[in-house]
Amino acid sequence: MDWISSHLAVGNHLIQQVVRVICANMSLKEYMSKEIYTGYYMLAALNGDTAFGGISGRISLPNYDKKLQLYFNEKVIASTETQADDNGIYCNFTLAELEGLHSALEKIINDMRKLEALSKQNLLRDEAYIDVDKV
Repeated sequence: MDWISSHLAVGNHLIQQVVRVICANMSLKEYMSKEIYTGYYMLAALNGDTAFGGISGRISLPNYDKKLQLYFNEKVIASTETQADDNGIYCNFTLAELEGLHSALEKIINDMRKLEALSKQNLLRDEAYIDVDKV
């Protein structure tokens, strides 16, 4: 029995060392509830200088779930023949406004892809992450 007990103790010790090495190599952001926030991108018509809303993105860790949030300000909703029915709201935008929306969407999607790649390579600084539990 002493022989078996000593081998089990050595095995347990080796397992503990392996776990310590793995945990030391894992950054804290990999197993905590955190997000990467892109910031707020202004929506404006490409030929104009007035903003009509914004868009922001969040990447939730550890699964890298990505979500975008669109915001349209009251001024635009009031000025765009908004219609509502039981299923939703319809807004009419000018072509210039849609081009501005398209440009902002393209930028934020590309930035989210870059942020995800940098995060997976562990190249983002800790300041890039938001602790979801504290927000």
